[in-house]
Order: sequence, then structure tokens, then C-alpha cells
Amino acid sequence: MLRYIVSGLLVIGGLGLYAQNKFVPTSLRIGTELSLLGITAFNSDRSAYEFTTDIDFHKYYLSFDYGYGDRIRNESKYVYQSTGNYFRIGPDINFLYYDKRSSVLFLGVRYAKSNYDDKVIFLKEDPTYGTLQIERENKDLEASWVELLLGLKVRIWKELYMGYNLRFKFSRSFEADKLFPFDIPGYGSAADRSRFDLNYYIYYKIKWKEKPLPPKPRDKRRQ
Repeated sequence: MLRYIVSGLLVIGGLGLYAQNKFVPTSLRIGTELSLLGITAFNSDRSAYEFTTDIDFHKYYLSFDYGYGDRIRNESKYVYQSTGNYFRIGPDINFLYYDKRSSVLFLGVRYAKSNYDDKVIFLKEDPTYGTLQIERENKDLEASWVELLLGLKVRIWKELYMGYNLRFKFSRSFEADKLFPFDIPGYGSAADRSRFDLNYYIYYKIKWKEKPLPPKPRDKRRQ
């Protein structure tokens, strides 16, 4: 987890130095995914959380997510479990950069990667020994994919924001044998070559500099 956070901060810092004369960062927004908290609270077979952050470069944002997922599938002939973490990183372009409340309507792209373990326990009937339990597991698996996002972040009170992201996940690549994996943390079912997900978030904004708002195009025409 630490190396992912450090990598994300280094990328953010590098972009800030590169664009210091043009895009000066003004704030940092941190948040968590609400629906995963609900899944963890009310579903005994799933546990998950996700933290997200973005840094404001005026019209553009750089976003970084870190999450954890643990899912158990209890079927009639087998029990499957997948456990691991994931991260995402990528830029957003904001179409509401004139908004005084700093609300965000954005399009974004992400590179995502998951590191996880999984295992399956089969129940097999043997005429001599009765029901046998056969266990297979994989350690230190990796998966990666790309995401396109459409999202909205709206200020609801002071520096508190809420929003949602519609994600299109595609170009996934993972290690597998004939049985594994069923689930990839952060991605979902490994059987899906692409998939859509909808996520809900709550954020808190940490502002260290006032963000200058450019005149709107119609205001320029009046000048």
C-alpha cells in the first residue's frame, strides 16, 4: 500500500513542478466510496473499502485511488475466495471550471492494477471415502485494466462534497489457470472482458490557495 501512495504522490509532485508556470495546484480532495461501506456492513460474504484523492490543477485533476476487496462465493459444489488490493491513477478534465462552488463535471481515464490471492475448495463425492474436500490456491496474482470515467462532484456543505462515477472498464489482463480467477479486487468478475460500474463517493476538500476563475466566454464578448 505504501509504495502505491508514494508513487502517486511523486507523480502529483512531478506534474506540479512541470506545470508550475501554467497549472498551479490549489486544493486536494480526499474521500471514500460509500456503496462499498454498505456492502461490507450488510453482506457477510464481502468486505471492501476504497479511498480516493484528487489534486486540482485548475481545469485538470490528477486522481489516485486505493482499495481493498475480499469476496467469498458459496456455491453448492465449491467455495471460492479472492482477497487483495488495487490502485488506480489518471487525469480528469473538468467542464465546470467556471463554477464558484468548485463543483466538478468530468471525463477521466485511469490505469488500474490489482494484487491479490485466491483459492477454491471443491467438494467431491468418493464411493470409498465419502465427501472429499480439495483445495487449490494461487498467491501473488496480478491483474491490470484501463477505465474511462464520467463523473460529478457537487459541494453540499462548506468543504464537503458528494458525487458519483460511471466507469467503463476494459482491456483487462490477468494471470489465470483453467479455474481461476472468478473475481478480481477493484475490477469484478474476471469472466467479463469489459464492464460498467457505478460508484458513490463523499469527499472533503483541503484548500491551500484561492482558485482564480477565468471570465466566462460570454463575459469576454461583452468586454
